[in-house]
Amino acid sequence: MITVIAEAGVNHNGDINQAEAMIAAAAQAGADVVKFQAFSSAELVAQGTATAGYQRSNTGESDQSALLKRLELGAADFARLGKVCREHGIEFLCTAFDLSMLGGDANATASAGGDVAKAFSVASMQAANISIMGVGGGANHSNMLLQGGTANATVTAGGALSSADALIVATRSKTVSIGGNLVLNGGTTTRSGSGVVSATASIDPSQLTITTGGNVVLQAGTGTNADAHITNEGDIVMNINGNASFSYSNLGFGTTPTVGPGLIVIGNAPASGLFDGTNGKLDGHSLPIQLKFGGGGSYQLATDSGRGTAYVQTGVLPGFDTSLINYIIFAANEETRTSRVRAGLGSGDDSSAPSCN
Repeated sequence: MITVIAEAGVNHNGDINQAEAMIAAAAQAGADVVKFQAFSSAELVAQGTATAGYQRSNTGESDQSALLKRLELGAADFARLGKVCREHGIEFLCTAFDLSMLGGDANATASAGGDVAKAFSVASMQAANISIMGVGGGANHSNMLLQGGTANATVTAGGALSSADALIVATRSKTVSIGGNLVLNGGTTTRSGSGVVSATASIDPSQLTITTGGNVVLQAGTGTNADAHITNEGDIVMNINGNASFSYSNLGFGTTPTVGPGLIVIGNAPASGLFDGTNGKLDGHSLPIQLKFGGGGSYQLATDSGRGTAYVQTGVLPGFDTSLINYIIFAANEETRTSRVRAGLGSGDDSSAPSCN
């Protein structure tokens, strides 16, 4: 079977209407798939980077960042293009330079009647087997970020649950191979009364292998359940090839130290670090958590009393935490679905689509 892919790339010049016209043209030409490119110009190049000669002659622009900014489309644009593709009977495809999963802002307030108030702003990826591969494997410079958001739960009567997590949950296996950095940042939580809050950055598979061309950073956030963690039922193997240092804000001392390269774990001691299933500390030299460094890096634990916990732990059996994560993902998707129904969207909209679509 032959699949024909129409490469739209950034030839829409940042014009969403032009992008839609390209979809229609690709479908009319008989293509099976139309492919776009997603990127953040701010993260891709530094301001002041010069354009190439042919770019200056064709566009008159001397700044690479400004040029790419004009070509950039946002998440809402790509959601719209996906819908247009469905209308034309052609498959939507988009290649991304980096993968960023960002929890949002969630505020739940329960003040009367004994009801439970719920608020979800979750970025999630959930499947039996998940494989995230940067283009060209470890030779590329793609980065991956999981960033917990801000969750607040206020209770004067009843109960409140607020979640702003960034989650990747694989029930069987998970493989990550990227050329850049893997960064997990816990978010910020506040609560009063019996409120339950969560703003974690979490990877939770059954079998885990991570290969990066850059560093792996776990940086806890602030407040209850604002952790950054990688947990696994079985062995964890990390092949870390970063050779650049990493600077962070030490909230406990009010300083900005530089650490790295390698596996950098930033959180409150003694609950931060590498652990087995009985909470015994590990050094990463051998299984069940084995760290391999190809860029001269090492495992570094940076203690910060102003943060929550950051950790890598093996031997963690699926239990309450996994059930809670699954419920949060389900509830977030269900509330999004019902809100779409209440909004009375048109017949072309998928009212059953989850929030992560």
